[in-house]
Amino acid sequence: MQEVILKLGGEGETLSLIGTRGTDGLRKYHIQTSSEALSELLSESDRLPSSKQQRQIKVSSWKKACDLLEQYPSWYKLHPIDIHPDFASKIHKLFSTKNDSSIHHNKIKDISRPDNTSNTDTKLHVNTQLNSISIDKIKELYEQYYALIKLEIEEFGVKATEVRHLIGRIGEFYCALKVGGALASRANQHGFDVISKHGKTISVKATAQVNGFVAISASTANLADELMLIQYTAGKLNIVYYGPMEPALDSARHYPEKMKFELDIGSARKLESYKSKARL
Repeated sequence: MQEVILKLGGEGETLSLIGTRGTDGLRKYHIQTSSEALSELLSESDRLPSSKQQRQIKVSSWKKACDLLEQYPSWYKLHPIDIHPDFASKIHKLFSTKNDSSIHHNKIKDISRPDNTSNTDTKLHVNTQLNSISIDKIKELYEQYYALIKLEIEEFGVKATEVRHLIGRIGEFYCALKVGGALASRANQHGFDVISKHGKTISVKATAQVNGFVAISASTANLADELMLIQYTAGKLNIVYYGPMEPALDSARHYPEKMKFELDIGSARKLESYKSKARL
């Protein structure tokens, strides 16, 4: 299934970043242009590969997808037409890296503001992915959930692994407090749960398992910049791994037929150890 991730246009021509989801649930990205005339919108130094060549180049990571866009050095000067809502925050960050603020500032405003015209093909609807829950409110919710989990385990004799929904939610609060970020705009947001103060999207996996694995959906894994795996043991939350998503997926088992990855807690702990050693 093909999806438009980003569509830009000017002078009747369009440049699009397209995502195609395979049977394994993973997206591959390629560039699509409406015609060769698009190259006339750019300077001579920005001369482009042909659209036929571009369609033959497909990549599987968001970073490489951005590299495809950068083969069109003046892409950000084009007018935004459509943006996939799940990629809104990533695309905001792409525009914000451009030095020509006189250009990209207006484009970011255009992306953020829905187009009120009746043409649904060009209507923009971008969720900023941030909600209005304050840090103080998150702290309050964290304490309430912590007390509830403690009550379930200590007073009612429930195993921590049997209150997965509570562990999962308190994990999101814990992550938001740790990174000084915000919760995603809606519960059970596809792909990520928290946005850091630096704009990184974070998928949070919280578990009370001592061993075993956490599952990561292959269809939405590329929507998260980072993964935070949290373990609840002996009444405390501890970070097992916090870092980029890609190395976590590389360390996980992939089941294409089930459209998921399984990351062992032990493997995640090793990843975190490697990170610590690399900083020394």
